[in-house]
Amino acid sequence: MKAIVVAAGEGSRLAPYSDIIPKIMFPIGRQPLGRYIVESLVKGNFKDIIFCVSKQWYPLIEDYFVNGERFGAKIEYSISDKPLGTAGEVRNATTYGLFEGDFLLYYGDILTEIGLGGLWQNYFEH
Repeated sequence: MKAIVVAAGEGSRLAPYSDIIPKIMFPIGRQPLGRYIVESLVKGNFKDIIFCVSKQWYPLIEDYFVNGERFGAKIEYSISDKPLGTAGEVRNATTYGLFEGDFLLYYGDILTEIGLGGLWQNYFEH
């Protein structure tokens, strides 16, 4: 299954911290928030993941997640020059043909223990 993780916002409410690190890379314990997100997605069988990221933070995020192989996922990147909002980021990702069909949209600053695979099956596959 496919997921889009929107992580291209400015993070202005968390300044000055977000001036030096994107929210998805904020440390939670000993790993970045984004790692928890990817692990949760993979556990829910969402193994095709697109990160929507800003041009500014792309190198840092891509350096950590690379292609997702070490997490059991395939990670690709949709890079924007400026904040586009949720709909704009999704449109940007789909415009470049990174995927087609249904997908789960996940915000890159949310940490939850919800079983994403079960959520998808219960609400969208019945």
